[in-house]
Amino acid sequence: MIKILFFLLISTHTLAHDHAPAEGSTHHVHNAKISLFKKMPQNLKLKLSFDIGESYTHTNYREIELGLFKRLPKKQQIGVSLVENQGLRHTDDWILVSSNNWYWKDTSQREEISTRFYYSKKFRPNQMTPLLFEYKNYLQYNFFNEQITFVPKLSSHYFFFQNGKPQYSIRVEAPLYIPVNYEEIFIYKSGLYTSFIYHYSNKLSLALTYKRMNEHWSESEESKEIRPNESYTVEEQVEQFGLNIVFNI
Repeated sequence: MIKILFFLLISTHTLAHDHAPAEGSTHHVHNAKISLFKKMPQNLKLKLSFDIGESYTHTNYREIELGLFKRLPKKQQIGVSLVENQGLRHTDDWILVSSNNWYWKDTSQREEISTRFYYSKKFRPNQMTPLLFEYKNYLQYNFFNEQITFVPKLSSHYFFFQNGKPQYSIRVEAPLYIPVNYEEIFIYKSGLYTSFIYHYSNKLSLALTYKRMNEHWSESEESKEIRPNESYTVEEQVEQFGLNIVFNI
């Protein structure tokens, strides 16, 4: 009798959460990114980048960004860019496919267009130190779902010099993703990015990257319609290993 009651309790608990993504799942993915920066008159710089890989397990990802940046006094910079994405995931991509079978919609081929507005400022404790700090943020508007996201990011960059020129460097970044007009949670995604960079020349650098992101998911529109009296918030992790190539011309 005790075994039967225990089985019923476990089954009820499982069924009650079938409509929610798995708590604590981890995705191991990879990416490769190529970026081109071209200096222009009036302290302007043109950026073109192409990023390809996986955003989640079994979900292909692509990002193309074209931007224009302007350097300002006191190590400040502003910019604007247009971004094309495939493979992004949003809360409402959690859908019911058949009776009590929920899973994430495959967005590998779905195109989304966004615009980003950048601001950044660099800090160096003194002119002789190999350590550089940077505060960077951008405000993104996604035309696909009209979502606005604010992303502040702090980073530190430590350089190893040889013959007066940077040979290697290590960069650590900590971004926060704050939804402005969607989601009830204040920070729905946060991460820690680490890059080991080899400066081949002042025009070419290569980097091995590791990113770990924590994402929080709440009820999708479909789950609210089908189970209006139930709510959930789950967390999952994404670990991404990558290769970055940067050209400066």
